[in-house]
Amino acid sequence: MSEDYENHYDGKCGICGVVGYLQDIQEHVLAEHEHVEENGTVNNSSPQQLQNTTEWQEGETRLLLDKYESYLPLVGPMKKFKTKKNMWLQISKDLSVILNVERSPLQCENRYKTILKRKKRQLKTMTEVAAAVLILSMSRK
Repeated sequence: MSEDYENHYDGKCGICGVVGYLQDIQEHVLAEHEHVEENGTVNNSSPQQLQNTTEWQEGETRLLLDKYESYLPLVGPMKKFKTKKNMWLQISKDLSVILNVERSPLQCENRYKTILKRKKRQLKTMTEVAAAVLILSMSRK
């Protein structure tokens, strides 16, 4: 995935749904939603609340996977993240700041595991289909 993720990725404002590049979305949130502070936190004195959804949007998942890929090598002793728990916390913060979507570190970890399971299942299915096609083609010869 891209190292300069924010300049190559379409995002969506978690408050009003405006779509654009992540950098533009960040600027939009700061300009149009004064109750969102520059660090991505919401000022609770505002009557407007963040969109509260449980379903992951494609943009959230892509950002999660990109951040996981870039942060995983930074996990371990004497590195930026001492534990994966700390890495998931940072990914959660990144989702909040970049996409203005509140996801807990546990939700991020669970989403990653779900995507991984689906990918493994799909790979297994593709392998089984390829094997069946190979057997079928060999039996016809």
